[in-house]
Amino acid sequence: MDSLLSEEQQLLKDSITTFVDKDYLLTLTKNIKTDLGYSSDFWKTFADLGWLGMPFSESDGGFNGGPIDLMVIMESLGRGLVVEPYIPNVVLAVD
Repeated sequence: MDSLLSEEQQLLKDSITTFVDKDYLLTLTKNIKTDLGYSSDFWKTFADLGWLGMPFSESDGGFNGGPIDLMVIMESLGRGLVVEPYIPNVVLAVD
């Protein structure tokens, strides 16, 4: 699938994969044990990195990302067993 990605999408995938491998996996158990069931600090990081705004229009403060952009994000987050609620709060909210 990587050969079908644009340069920007490949950079997005690489950045999320690096984040998950270096910063996320070691704290997964701690994140699940919070009252929220995920880390609000990581959720803020996702926002700061633009992952939460990917599918929304620029006029709404987003990045006009399409289905492949979302697939890149979800695949990379899934690879790291990320527990932050990306699908219900971002993907389902796009409708």
